[in-house]
Amino acid sequence: MTASSNTVCEERSATLFERVKCACGLFLGLRRHDLRACRTFVSEIYAGQPFLARWGKFACWSLGQMLFTIPAAMRGVSEAKPVDRVPIWLADGNPLANHPWNDRPDTSLPDEADTVVIGAGFSGASVAYHWAKKAGADHRLLLLDMDDPADGASGRNEGLVVMGCYFAMVHGSVFADLRRTRADLSEPQRGRLAKQFHDIIESTQTQAAFAKGGPAGMKPQIEETSEPIQQ
Repeated sequence: MTASSNTVCEERSATLFERVKCACGLFLGLRRHDLRACRTFVSEIYAGQPFLARWGKFACWSLGQMLFTIPAAMRGVSEAKPVDRVPIWLADGNPLANHPWNDRPDTSLPDEADTVVIGAGFSGASVAYHWAKKAGADHRLLLLDMDDPADGASGRNEGLVVMGCYFAMVHGSVFADLRRTRADLSEPQRGRLAKQFHDIIESTQTQAAFAKGGPAGMKPQIEETSEPIQQ
């Protein structure tokens, strides 16, 4: 090992105080949905092992992350104060914001479509693009999104480090949107709908994260129907 590489290692080594401070901050920041994510992680990663062995291995792994891996990584991290939540490539505005109503205010959704793609991020836009290239001219596709195209993870550097936090965010955002769009429902009904959507997302993400070979090991599940989609 060269002198320069030794210097790099020394610069990245966190002090004992920094390690303990980081571990305490992470531990005290845990919420109920984080503990639920821990349970899923343990049951999937250490499946088939005895109860004490599963949780013992998880405890060793998590302590290693909190005391060594994360503090070492944070030594080279600096953040702007405050952190700007708008990506630099969207700082001048989204060129597809409120499409197509910005250019054609009288546009209305079609009553029928052969195919409906929900979500105008990378995945949904890619599906719509390739479908349009292969489908006949007499077929119609509808691409829907609750916000602007690439307004979510596709327009940001998102990392689902703690899946429990993500699932809680999904439930909270859907519940808030239902309050705005479904005034005909009671609060318990909105809560049940948000919970159902949360469970679908959690099941899909968990399957993708822990499938053999990762997401690439999953088989796509596509529902086909000959019935037209009604608005």
